[in-house]
Amino acid sequence: MDLPTKQAFRYDGLGRMTHTDAVVGDLVAGVTDPTNSRFELGDERYNFDRSGNLTWMRRIGLFDQGNTANQMVDWIYQYNAGKNQLRKVLASSSSAMPSRDYTYDPLGNLLTDSYRRIGDSRYGRANMPFRVEQDQDGTLYASDYLYGPTDQRIYKRYGKVGGDVEVQEFNLMDAAGRVLGVLDMNGGINNGDGPMGAWTWYAFGNQRFAKVTPPTTQQPSYFTSDLAKKQQADPDNVKYQTVVDFLVLQNLQPEGIQYPLRTVLIHLLPSTTWATCG
Repeated sequence: MDLPTKQAFRYDGLGRMTHTDAVVGDLVAGVTDPTNSRFELGDERYNFDRSGNLTWMRRIGLFDQGNTANQMVDWIYQYNAGKNQLRKVLASSSSAMPSRDYTYDPLGNLLTDSYRRIGDSRYGRANMPFRVEQDQDGTLYASDYLYGPTDQRIYKRYGKVGGDVEVQEFNLMDAAGRVLGVLDMNGGINNGDGPMGAWTWYAFGNQRFAKVTPPTTQQPSYFTSDLAKKQQADPDNVKYQTVVDFLVLQNLQPEGIQYPLRTVLIHLLPSTTWATCG
């Protein structure tokens, strides 16, 4: 079945939704008694404080896979005194979902989150995260970040604490802070000492422009399109550069930026790979 769900809403004097009354068509099909609990599925209730913070929420639904009996989420929201910082989501004894706890540093940055299993977070001068540690099914993972002089992220690393690095990326940016390309240090061919890295290039800092992945032949592959996805480049270098020149002109880039057609990979250290383009 694929019957519609109908909902009615109620609001307080400040325009905040306080009630949702739902009828889930697939779940009430054939039910004639209007007092049947199936008609409660999808219903929600909310309360707010004077500042507009949510203080209480109750929701009726089927939250566990395979469950056929109504379940309720019943939460009270608690905040740090004098701040709009959520400190705790307190579950009632009948709630189908447990309580959640949060902590912050003196500047208001989130340090721990019991729901997302974030156990430690560290921040820099611009309140940007340097490191976030998260428990995933008993294994501790960490995300590490580095930033440039203008506080834009230039490096990301993710992996098991004390174990393998699964993601390691460098961002290449122009003077205006636009991302021109991303170097995936775990991509590219493996010469026996580990992957040599692979570039993904972007046009004008926000549009995917070309993907350069050095396979065993060391011949990069290209993809290019304009904003309407109409002009696409032939992998032949001459035709490719023609399309690039057209896109530069079409997108009002008078400086005539030329994007690299090849990537030269240079090993500086046994565990480090850098790339120069030309």
